Amino acid sequence: MQIDSTCSYADKEGFRCGTVDKYSVFNILTRKKLKLKEMPLVVMEVSMIGYQNMSPDDIEEKIVKLINRVKKYNGNFVLLWHNSNFNTEIYKKYQSIYKKVLKYC
Repeated sequence: MQIDSTCSYADKEGFRCGTVDKYSVFNILTRKKLKLKEMPLVVMEVSMIGYQNMSPDDIEEKIVKLINRVKKYNGNFVLLWHNSNFNTEIYKKYQSIYKKVLKYC
């Protein structure tokens, strides 16, 4: 593995790692920098839909704000949208957000 993108909040969006850039992962046991890079996850759809129960409009607005913040600092915007959620009745009303976010990026 060369890049990992699992460092994020489960229940909310944001910058858990405090950066919009990828960085080298550090092994605290050997006190050495690894070849593995962390590209922090900024948004996961289930955080906003499942945990926070946000409306589609609020989700879209919040994601656009986060994208703009990442762009401001020339960082990497990492979005996790679970493909299994495209086939569920509950998540259908959120599909248009995914398409809009991709276009916006």
